[in-house]
Amino acid sequence: MSVKPEDVLGSRKPAEGFLCPLSANRYDIEFLLFSISDYESKSTIFEVGKDSPSIGMEIDVDYSSALGEDSFRKIKYTFSDDVLKLPLISTS
Repeated sequence: MSVKPEDVLGSRKPAEGFLCPLSANRYDIEFLLFSISDYESKSTIFEVGKDSPSIGMEIDVDYSSALGEDSFRKIKYTFSDDVLKLPLISTS
């Protein structure tokens, strides 16, 4: 399946899965770090990186399911009510 920018721009709902396989990464782009912070206090709520453990949450790995390519492309978030009530968050 070949996905073009106009295909994505024309979407009106979320895709049911990933639009391209990991092998389509011909430029070797790597996920290095992702963090979520309270915008006002700047305190880190969640942080995960390529070579570092997550901060702020336990990692929940389901070893009973088959590990396909897509399992390495997902993060499951479970936040407390306090986090969900924050008026603003920032990501980087």
